[in-house]
Amino acid sequence: MNQQTSSGNWDELRNKLLDQLKNHHFNASTLTNYRQALSRIEKFALAHKESDYSENVGKHYIDEWVSRVRPKPASIRFIKVVIHRLNDTLRETSFIRHHVSETLSCPDCFAKQADLYFDYMRLRGVKESTIQQRKRYCFDLLEFLASSGLYALNEINPRHIYDAFSQSNSKANFSTTVSSFLKFIYKHGYHSVDLSGFVPKTRRPQPLPSVFTIFLALLTFVKAKPFFPFLIKFSIFPLPQ
Repeated sequence: MNQQTSSGNWDELRNKLLDQLKNHHFNASTLTNYRQALSRIEKFALAHKESDYSENVGKHYIDEWVSRVRPKPASIRFIKVVIHRLNDTLRETSFIRHHVSETLSCPDCFAKQADLYFDYMRLRGVKESTIQQRKRYCFDLLEFLASSGLYALNEINPRHIYDAFSQSNSKANFSTTVSSFLKFIYKHGYHSVDLSGFVPKTRRPQPLPSVFTIFLALLTFVKAKPFFPFLIKFSIFPLPQ
């Protein structure tokens, strides 16, 4: 295995990455998952006489690990995210909160609950076109959870919801879909708390009233006042007939 780019030493690279995760408020269980994954990658590199991490080391680790262990797809996704973050740290790239898959799909660990949720919507008469649209934003959340090393719905907390929301390209659609999904998993016993209230809400911008609208409102308010004739005399707006 030929080394392409040296990171210096493992301790420096690992500590820098873990500090980034802590600074972005990754929870303790996720940090533990990262430490375990980094330890396995380091052992693999040292076994192949590679004292420094390189992007080539990460690529060879994934290829060898997948062929030897045959891990579940969700585990593969997580390790790929760890490798992406190691590579970003190696290149000194700005921290990316969420590495998005090129083809978004539901992680296997959440597939059963997601299918039950979509069937539930069909029973409630939701149109298939709406269900297909909501899949996108439901999968946004579930893919985010899996990439953060979380594989059980009962481990979701408000911070996960906010972080996934902040990464969504359509926050209004995300808010509607995820609120509905979180209510579903609460009602069906997949989570002990109804977390739908923690989904940030979006507001549609309201048009500001025009100057003429404000003037008419003012006239309505003061028309019975003694100085109304004075206001009319010096007004630049014609009165409505």
